[in-house]
Amino acid sequence: MSRLYEALQRADLERKTTLESDVDQLVEPDVLSEIEEPPPVKADLVLDDIARYPWSPSTDSFPTLAERGPGVEQFRSLRSRIYQARYEAPLKTILVSSGMPSEGKSFITANLAMNLARNSVNNIKATDPSSVGSISNLTFIPSGDCGDNSSELVANHRIEELITAASPHFDWILIDSPPVLAVTDAVELAHAADAVLLIARGARTPYDVAQRTQAAFGNSRILGFVLNDVKEMPHGGYNYYNYYGAPAAAQRAK
Repeated sequence: MSRLYEALQRADLERKTTLESDVDQLVEPDVLSEIEEPPPVKADLVLDDIARYPWSPSTDSFPTLAERGPGVEQFRSLRSRIYQARYEAPLKTILVSSGMPSEGKSFITANLAMNLARNSVNNIKATDPSSVGSISNLTFIPSGDCGDNSSELVANHRIEELITAASPHFDWILIDSPPVLAVTDAVELAHAADAVLLIARGARTPYDVAQRTQAAFGNSRILGFVLNDVKEMPHGGYNYYNYYGAPAAAQRAK
């Protein structure tokens, strides 16, 4: 009986050993490829290697590029508030976010970036502020295709490496993020930013959404809210945006 038991044990051990070996051969290469770290972001960026493309911007989409008008003045006002915030604490990288989609994040981010670039004192390349189509000190990095693993890509701290590498070359870095109440990416991205600028849309963003948006960034420095797409204003009828600069202002807007 003992010999039969020992034979069964040896057979079971051999079977397990063979199975584990087969599994290792099938799985190990894939596992290694999944956990392999991508190459680090190059710290020695060469800006002359960045591709340049001609463009013909429209002041309908980019009102800050106009010579005068309510859109120009509103973005100048926003820019002034941003500079004031810089005096209070170090500020270079700003995450722009909102609670829900279609509140104007990309619109505000693009126009603010252009306004800051045209006003920049320490330009990488000389820029004529009066030239609408020439902003040579403005650089755009697209996010690429969105995938199901976007949260994992954001959480791996590569964005922080990119910002560290780019920071010495730029006066300002703006990050156009997803809506924070729809996906978690914005909160992760906020860890790489110095502060967060929030967007709400006039007559469309509910009060509770603004509150929840502010609360989602409770661990970040919040510069304030930009109230976008205001149709009726008591002094002059501006059609674009208004800035109220403290988070508490969202509570007074109820």
